[in-house]
Amino acid sequence: MTTIDGESSISRSRETRRKFGSRTKSPRRFLRTPHLAVRSETADGGAFTDTVQSDIQTLQAAGKNVLISVGGEVNNDDPTWTGWTSAKYATCAANVRRLAAQIVYWVKNLGVYGVGIDFEDSGAFVEDGSGGFVAGYNGIQFLSDLTSELYQNLPPGSVITHAVNYNSAPYRQINEQAGQYIIWYNTQFYNNSAYDSNDALARCPGI
Repeated sequence: MTTIDGESSISRSRETRRKFGSRTKSPRRFLRTPHLAVRSETADGGAFTDTVQSDIQTLQAAGKNVLISVGGEVNNDDPTWTGWTSAKYATCAANVRRLAAQIVYWVKNLGVYGVGIDFEDSGAFVEDGSGGFVAGYNGIQFLSDLTSELYQNLPPGSVITHAVNYNSAPYRQINEQAGQYIIWYNTQFYNNSAYDSNDALARCPGI
């Protein structure tokens, strides 16, 4: 488990914050659990140990806001991989309401502050030349629909964040469709060799 500084994230407008309730007006430090692998049938992950509930309560008692993180690395090559694949995402994209219901269940069951979407299936943004997408589904529509569905069903005052890969240009379109429900974006530069150097900001003018 690691903490991230809410003050350094890109915040949404005051109007958006009001939609999420008064708790979003003064962000403190947020803790994200390790990636939660939400499958088509179940949800599990390294953070879901026997002590997760007491761990969360301890952090909340110390004034921390806790989020669960959904997503993480996508691997379509290793047959032993049990995490996210494009095929699993395609299944979820075909039934967004079911996926959202699972996420909402965990937010309610754990009593956490909200959810961070860590989407890393870049093939869902790349057209395959025949009217579809390399990953087998439309990632822009999937993320927009999932965000909207979560906003409609999460407990009042919950927050939704997105971790954005540095090369995910379609997020402009996602923001146009569902940005009013996203409280902030965290841009991912780590694990990208071209952006791991000291001049990372110089490579991204305007950030």
